[in-house]
Amino acid sequence: MRVPDAKAYSEERAAEWARYAQEQEDATGRALAKKLARDGKAVAGESCADWFSRLHSWKESKGLVTVRDMRGRVKNWITPILGPKPVRSVTRADLEGVVRRLDEEIAKRTRWYEEHDEDDDEPAPGLSWKSAQNIWGEVTSAFDEACSSKNPELRAREDNPAANVRGPDRGIERSKPVLYPSEAAALLACEDVPIYWRRTYAVALYTAARLNELAALAPDDVDVEHQRLAITKQLDRRTRKVRPTKTRRARTIDIEPELLPLLVLLAREAKDQGRERLLRMPPDEDRASLFRKHLAAAGCTRPELFADDAMRAPIRFHQTRDTCLTWMAVRGDDPLRIQWRGGHTDFKTTQVYIGQGRNLSRAFGAPFAPLPPSLLGAPLPAGTATRAATNDDGPAQLPEAIVISSRPQRELNPCYRRERPVS
Repeated sequence: MRVPDAKAYSEERAAEWARYAQEQEDATGRALAKKLARDGKAVAGESCADWFSRLHSWKESKGLVTVRDMRGRVKNWITPILGPKPVRSVTRADLEGVVRRLDEEIAKRTRWYEEHDEDDDEPAPGLSWKSAQNIWGEVTSAFDEACSSKNPELRAREDNPAANVRGPDRGIERSKPVLYPSEAAALLACEDVPIYWRRTYAVALYTAARLNELAALAPDDVDVEHQRLAITKQLDRRTRKVRPTKTRRARTIDIEPELLPLLVLLAREAKDQGRERLLRMPPDEDRASLFRKHLAAAGCTRPELFADDAMRAPIRFHQTRDTCLTWMAVRGDDPLRIQWRGGHTDFKTTQVYIGQGRNLSRAFGAPFAPLPPSLLGAPLPAGTATRAATNDDGPAQLPEAIVISSRPQRELNPCYRRERPVS
């Protein structure tokens, strides 16, 4: 161990510091544990913090893309309670303390929603119950690895102290809105929204691809002859490297006939411009708020889209995926086709969209309408609706004929000016 420079100005002070450091090491064994952790070896006195660090490094070496999120949950919610405790000494009572802390944070969030209205811009304190469930999942998964990991160097104990511990409380399942076809039509036709945003929204709404899967799409993924789109990878938001999809499954989906002309144009433009990617994606930190701003600019002001309270969550970019899968259910598509389009490994997830689609079928409108010609560089015909229809107007009608044109489109956005360039 190196003597700090501040303690090394005299031999006497250096010796005094060395004696103190040795006493601390004899009491805690922390320095030895860190050394062995770097070498990938378990040690009797290894702290939970050091063991979690080794666990995450191992998962990262296996290519798991969510390790960064895991580290954040452990750092913020688990290490403050279990961090210095030896991993072999953690008891059921210790983990019940973690659950109590999570329950307290869930209660804070619940009370805040009861005391504040949806127009309050103050960030909600505490945790949502779903976030608490994710944190608890880190705990149970970690201690399962600690006793039965495939990596023998991670096995630090014989039993699993989390085996019979009840997890944190579950709360209210907040409803998440999807777009009606008339609202999607208004958004995609709105000239106040830059064309590259509208094209991205169109591909998202008509493919149900996850955000990182959209970001990784390449021109060669579009099979025009067979009208198929290959979704085989995702783009890591942090490293910008291509990785396998979330479920580690590649899938090829049918291209909706209404979307095909746009994908042909996007693939052609990307190849002509020498771009690897098919789409220009919104910035990660702004995509939810800008999606809502663009909806408002298009006249989509239905309260359910923007409500943020104990029962309702505001719409986010991710709901373009939910919208597509719900539309398929409304249209009456085969459930297995919906599951394949969404890339679900568990059919229970698909059943959520099937149930929602059945409940929304009446007066919902025709899903997957033809795209507005302006997305392909053609001007809208005179009299075409570019705002969301009201109940009195009926659904907004868009022209069925789509003509591919390479005429450049102005990308102005007077409704929302940014002070920094978007990517």
